[in-house]
Amino acid sequence: MFKRIFNKKLLTIISAAMITAFSIPFTASAAVKGDANSDGKLNVKDCAFIAHALAYNEELPESADYNLDGKRNIIDAVAIASSLSTKGDPTVNSKASAVLALVNKERAKVGAKPLTLNATLSKMADVRAKEIVNTFSHTRPNSTPCFSIFDDFNIGYSYAGENIAAGRATPEETVRDWVNSEGHYRNMIDTNYTEIGVGYYYDYNSPYHYHWVQIFRKP
Repeated sequence: MFKRIFNKKLLTIISAAMITAFSIPFTASAAVKGDANSDGKLNVKDCAFIAHALAYNEELPESADYNLDGKRNIIDAVAIASSLSTKGDPTVNSKASAVLALVNKERAKVGAKPLTLNATLSKMADVRAKEIVNTFSHTRPNSTPCFSIFDDFNIGYSYAGENIAAGRATPEETVRDWVNSEGHYRNMIDTNYTEIGVGYYYDYNSPYHYHWVQIFRKP
C-alpha cells in the first residue's frame, strides 16, 4: 500500500500481484418492477439498496424481484444494471453497475455509505483499462502517475484511489479477488470515497484478456 500527499491531495495506490490496487447519480426511466427502494424510479440506487439489504439480512419488497424468479437477491441488482445499460444511458453499463452493486454490498457490511457511479470516472477508468494491457501498473504508459488521468478529464478531487486487475472474466470473480486482497479491500471500503468509476477492456491478444479498473474519488 502506498500513500502520499500531492498538492494537498491524499493519493492512495494499492498494489499487489496482478490485481493491483471507480457524485453524479443518474436516473433511468421510471418503473415499478425493480424499484427496490420504492422511490418510483429504476436506477443505480436500487442496485445499491438491494446490496445493502442483503448485507444486513433485511427484507426486500416484492418489487425488488426484477427478474421475476421468485427470489430477491444480488442477481436482481445485476439484472437491473443490465437493463439500464440497454436503455442507452451513457452513465452506466452492466459490468460497471454489477461491480458497483458488489462493492456497495461489501461497504454495507462495515457500515460505509454506498458509492455512486460517476460517468466521467467510468470513462477515465475505461482509458486506464486499455492502458494496463501493456503496462500493468499504476504508472501510465507516458510515465506519469495514474492520477494524471484526472487532469486529462479536467476533474478535481480531494481524495482518490485506484484498483486494477486482470485475468478474470466476470465482475463477481474480479471483485472477489479484490475483496480477498487486504489492500484492495481497504480501498473499496474506504469511507473517504463517495464516488466510483469502473472500467473494463477485453483484448484477445493479451495473455490475461480481461482488464478491470476501479477509480475512487471524493470531490
